[in-house]
Amino acid sequence: MNITPKTSKIYCHMRLSHFDRISSSTEASRLSQSTENYLLAIYSLWEEDLFPTVTQLAQSLKDLPESEGIGTSLPSVTAMVGRIQKQDLISFSDDKKILLTDSGFNEAEDIVRRHRLAECLVVGVLNMDLTDAHQEAHRLEHGMSLAFQHHLAQTLDYPTRSPFGRAIPGSGEPILPIGAIDLTQTNIGQPYRVIRIPQEAKDLVKYLADSILVPGEEVVTIESAETISVLRVATRSSEVSMGFDVAKQIIVCPTTPDP
Repeated sequence: MNITPKTSKIYCHMRLSHFDRISSSTEASRLSQSTENYLLAIYSLWEEDLFPTVTQLAQSLKDLPESEGIGTSLPSVTAMVGRIQKQDLISFSDDKKILLTDSGFNEAEDIVRRHRLAECLVVGVLNMDLTDAHQEAHRLEHGMSLAFQHHLAQTLDYPTRSPFGRAIPGSGEPILPIGAIDLTQTNIGQPYRVIRIPQEAKDLVKYLADSILVPGEEVVTIESAETISVLRVATRSSEVSMGFDVAKQIIVCPTTPDP
C-alpha cells in the first residue's frame, strides 16, 4: 500500500513502545546516507500535504547542508529516485507524484525520528542555538543506532516534538493538533500559541528566535495587509513584520484561558 492522502493520517499515532518494529532496515542493513536524506525530504513534504514531483523534490533537497554531499541537479535526482524506487521505498502516482510505500514510510520515520531527536539533543542538552540545530542534526542522524535512539529518547524524557515544533515519529503526537492554522488565518488581537516554525533557512530561524517567535510562545496578530501580503505580529519581546510567504509556514493554535 502506498502512503496517499487517504491513508497517510493513520500513521500519526505510533508509540515509542513500537520503536523496535518501526524501521525494517535495522542495524545490519541500514540504507545509504543519500537514500536516508531523500526519504527525510519526501517525508517532510508529506507532512506539508505535498506529494512532490521529481522537480519539486530536487528543489527541496537544495535546503540540505552542503556537507551532506547531495547532488541536486535534475539528472542526479532523477537517477537517485530511480534507484530508490527499485528498492521498493517509493512509487509514482499517475500524475508523476512521488509516494512512499509502506516500507519506505517506515524507513522515513526512522531517519526523521533520529534527526528530530538529534535536534532536541543539540538544543535541550548541549544548549546550542536553535539556528544551528537543523544542520547539526544532519551531522548526527546517520550514525545513531537503535540502542542510541532508545537511550537518547529516555534521556530527553521522550520528547514529542522537535525544537521547531515538528512531531517526532513514534511519540504518539499528531502531525498538527486539532485547530492548528497558519499565521495568515489568525484573527486580529486574538492570542495564539506557536506550534511550528520553518527550520531550513538559518537567517529566518535566527530572526524568529531573536523575536521569540518560536514553539510554545504566544503571538498576537496586530495587522494583516492582504493587498501587500504583509503581516505584523506582537510577541512578548517585540513587534515583527513578515511576508505572507513566511507567515504561512508558521503554525499556531488559539490559546485557552487558564482554569
